[in-house]
Amino acid sequence: MARHFFLSAWMVTGMMLAQPALASTYTYSFDRITSNASTDIADQLSMEVSQTDDSVIFTFYNNVGVTSSITDIYFDLGDTDLFRKIQMYTDSGTGVSFDSKATPKNLPGGKTIDFTADFSGDSNRPGVAQNGVNAVGEWVSFAGTLGSGMSFEGLLASLSTGEFRVGMHVQSILGICSDGFVNAQAIPQVPLPGAIWLFGTALAGYGFARRNRRK
Repeated sequence: MARHFFLSAWMVTGMMLAQPALASTYTYSFDRITSNASTDIADQLSMEVSQTDDSVIFTFYNNVGVTSSITDIYFDLGDTDLFRKIQMYTDSGTGVSFDSKATPKNLPGGKTIDFTADFSGDSNRPGVAQNGVNAVGEWVSFAGTLGSGMSFEGLLASLSTGEFRVGMHVQSILGICSDGFVNAQAIPQVPLPGAIWLFGTALAGYGFARRNRRK
């Protein structure tokens, strides 16, 4: 009986592992590169990076504590050919409206760190912070189409080394100031494959059943 149980469990595990793996999501924080505002709001800004089909999705959040609005997004490919294009993808809806070309063309303060934007986007009415990401629950996503031979793993490596960088311009900080920010470290959020949980649960059930039979 034990042999049949383990055989069945491993077969189920194999079928689970044969399914496409859940895409991992990596969350990046930001560092401030200018100091116009008296308060550094970097700790309330974040970017999630994930993969879907042949695209990479970049989603930006502003966990507003200090009043502010993400109004411009910039992507610097450096010397890489990671992406053929990056453009505005979707947003959280009411109160957020972005396009695929930012004004100004480069990240404010970007020259101080050799940041040159290859792709960008901003709220549809430049300078109007109300169209940016300025509240908890709001977000905007950009989609990047990987270049020939490029991979999601290669993107993560380039983000880690700084070869590829993402910047944002945040306006209306405390209602009056703006600052530039560039992505910092990433914290991987990798889901445990369901098959491992399933097999572990099956083993636990088998052990419980054997203990009951011995009583």
